[in-house]
Amino acid sequence: MSEGNRNLFRAALYDLQLIDSRIDRIRVIRGELPLEVEDLENDIAGISTRLAKMEEENDTVTQRISAYQNQIKVIQNHMEIIRNKVIVGPWAHDDFVISCHA
Repeated sequence: MSEGNRNLFRAALYDLQLIDSRIDRIRVIRGELPLEVEDLENDIAGISTRLAKMEEENDTVTQRISAYQNQIKVIQNHMEIIRNKVIVGPWAHDDFVISCHA
């Protein structure tokens, strides 16, 4: 075998080893891929659970806000009734009512 052929053979062998190494890396990555997909699926499930809890908490807070707003309206109505009884009672004078509301 001539020197030129040996060099071609060595170069071809080197290229073949590089290709074989790349194939091995691809096999390792391909083997790890299902585990990474499973991890991502678990992350998605966890995030979905947290989102559902947050939405539930949001609904609860919204209901509480609505209840407080209703209570405020009831109290304002009671205040108006009391104000009318005290200020606009049967003895109230128009000048007094105007000065109290101003």
